[in-house]
Amino acid sequence: MVRLAFTLFVVCLLLLVGLRNANLLRLELQRVELANRERSISAFPKRSDMSGIGGGGILMMPKVDPRSPSKLQGSLLVFTLHERRLGEDARYWGQVDSQIRRHLITEIRPIELWGVCDEGAVCERTVHVPFVIVGYLKSYEMHSVAVADSAGKALLYDRDHNLRKQIEIKPDASAEADLIAQELR
Repeated sequence: MVRLAFTLFVVCLLLLVGLRNANLLRLELQRVELANRERSISAFPKRSDMSGIGGGGILMMPKVDPRSPSKLQGSLLVFTLHERRLGEDARYWGQVDSQIRRHLITEIRPIELWGVCDEGAVCERTVHVPFVIVGYLKSYEMHSVAVADSAGKALLYDRDHNLRKQIEIKPDASAEADLIAQELR
């Protein structure tokens, strides 16, 4: 009887230690996940110098530039154009641009779309679109756009070039436009 009681006591004690360790492990995994999430967010600059180089080496600045005389609040959406599927990307982002303009009074809340070509200035010579095609940004911004693209996201900046949000790229252009318009309201 004493032996059975002792065995039950040891089993209960082992269960309690196991539960405690499982809880500690769960808390540690949550801490690591949060640290990784914060690290991935910090991979993007909070404020960027969004000047680009277009075709022919022309320096390009966003029209929603903080130095412009307009006091209107505006935004800049930056995404990757893939040379290997350029026609598809151009149609998609052209539809997004068109639908955003239907959702918003763009004179009050201007937005500019910049497609960064993954093959430099090749895209600009190949296709005509209603948005700006940039061949190059400064290295840190190029890195940010590449990281966002690998995660299936576009980057939304405010008129002062502060990163406002990473926006998931939806398969449907109208869903993407709705998501962006919601963010801009």
